[in-house]
Amino acid sequence: MKNQTKYASLVLSLATALFFAACSDSGNDGNPSQSGEGGNSQQANASQCDLATAKLPASALAWQPTFAGGCEVTQQFPLAELQALDQQLIAMGYEKKALTQESYIYSLNNNDFDNMKVYNDTLRFTYASEFFSGNFDAAERAMTQDEVQKLAILDACPTLLPAGFLYASFDPCVSVANSSNKEWKGSHAMNYETVASLTQALSGLGWSCTSTPVAGFGYTEINCSASLEGKNYTMRMDQTQSGSLITVVIKYTGKA
Repeated sequence: MKNQTKYASLVLSLATALFFAACSDSGNDGNPSQSGEGGNSQQANASQCDLATAKLPASALAWQPTFAGGCEVTQQFPLAELQALDQQLIAMGYEKKALTQESYIYSLNNNDFDNMKVYNDTLRFTYASEFFSGNFDAAERAMTQDEVQKLAILDACPTLLPAGFLYASFDPCVSVANSSNKEWKGSHAMNYETVASLTQALSGLGWSCTSTPVAGFGYTEINCSASLEGKNYTMRMDQTQSGSLITVVIKYTGKA
């Protein structure tokens, strides 16, 4: 009888332990403090400033909004956390500049071609004795027409007019994009000695071209058009009778 009582007691204890273990496991479901998918827990964000919350990596920095629309914070911040923040900012594309041994500035410039906007985000702070004092602000402005042309040309040229296509070690897009009138002038023998061979090669890159000899000046004007990723472009090249390139003009003409 005693053995039966001990056995029953043991079974009851085991069942009770399993019941509480199951409850404990189910209690963790949906708990945000637990590790997420892949086993990595998310960093809590102490920011109280919407701008910093949206644009800066999550951290223990309790950013506060300023009257001017930016964010500011002054608090203790461990060096290890600052180093982690530094790596995250650089990974996001921020450019880091040390002003002094204790003062730093991180800047990020984004070009939103679809909305014709330029965004400039700037983080400035001083750090000494594990004490962080900084401010963060963001500005936006409309792109200038020069910026629109430059970005569109540089975006398209690796496909429509790649470096070395016309002749070795020549990237016409960089020269054209950086000029005020989006034009290159010079004189250089090309990989294509005739207008026919040049226009055929340009056709292979996606251009549709026509050519017109310029009477009395010894060169042929080649006019081309192309579309790439929803953007339209025109291009003019002048080629001499000897096969030299003397002019390249590229223009972005708008969305397709």
